[in-house]
Amino acid sequence: MHTDYDSPYQWNWNTTHHAEASHEIRAIAYGILGCKRMAAVTVVVDNTLPVGKITSPNMGAYVSGICPMSLFGSDANFAAMELYTDEKLMETWYIGGSWTYNWSTRAYSDGEHIIRLIIWDLAGNNRTVSIPVTVDNTV
Repeated sequence: MHTDYDSPYQWNWNTTHHAEASHEIRAIAYGILGCKRMAAVTVVVDNTLPVGKITSPNMGAYVSGICPMSLFGSDANFAAMELYTDEKLMETWYIGGSWTYNWSTRAYSDGEHIIRLIIWDLAGNNRTVSIPVTVDNTV
């Protein structure tokens, strides 16, 4: 319960004290002449981070040519999964699950690079998974 007498009328809700489920939030406005109006909205509390994994290549692997990547991202309220090599966005998926991506390492210099996967949910929670790999196209 919260009462606010001054404009702008606002309330910060710490959702970590509430179950992850649907909740109804009601606002009631009272006029000086006794008028009363109510509005309600249903929201979903989601404080759980998405799950994500880079299943291949392995951490620290040496890669060359076309490197197949196997990726996984999931959440009850899945929004998106983004794949980066170093800071370059390579692909975005809007459906959770297992995905593959064929990375052409020829466009990258030999040496260490970071593969990063970011999984987002509809509440804005995100999980980042990163692994280093070494590109070696000298063969």
